[in-house]
Amino acid sequence: MAQISLGILCKKPSLARKNIEDNFFNISKYYYDIFQRNPIELLLAFLLFKYCDALKMEDNEISYFGVLHIGRIIWEIESNNFKKNIEETIKHFEDKKIDLTKQYKEAIRVIKKIIKKQKDIEDLGHYFSRIELDKLIFEEYNSKKN
Repeated sequence: MAQISLGILCKKPSLARKNIEDNFFNISKYYYDIFQRNPIELLLAFLLFKYCDALKMEDNEISYFGVLHIGRIIWEIESNNFKKNIEETIKHFEDKKIDLTKQYKEAIRVIKKIIKKQKDIEDLGHYFSRIELDKLIFEEYNSKKN
């Protein structure tokens, strides 16, 4: 839950993939951002993560290593809709009556576009732990919106 909170709700999925003890249990860092959350919002982020994790395509490194990044982008796209009636949204997730395929594909597209611009990627799993990726996702998503 701490990784999901930091990755999706705090919008730091790369940071959530690395240095777990320092990020999650160091009170002077992100502790309060991670743990002082509305439990219903945390549950919704967890269900979104599970949804994205279930959609992982075999042999697709982006969906495997970037599940937190994908969830973070979908949260950005759908946050207002999710929060309009959060209890109903949670029920839709639990009943598997939610379809975020379009948003999932958009998240993959955003990540692929960022990766395509990079020249120094030797290991995709390691790249998804690089903090600058969080900033690039934010910039790419916002440039698309504007």
